[in-house]
Amino acid sequence: MSYRVSTIQPFEREIKCSIRKYRSLPDEYGQLIESLADNPRQGTSLGSWL
Repeated sequence: MSYRVSTIQPFEREIKCSIRKYRSLPDEYGQLIESLADNPRQGTSLGSWL
């Protein structure tokens, strides 16, 4: 099964501004995307609405 990570426009604007302030953000964001590709159902369940 394959998944695709997508973002919303306000997030894209915020991350571009934040990259200037936090230099490690591009690497950390890339690691997050890779981690989600390996295990897309990671994290803590917030309820049973899925």
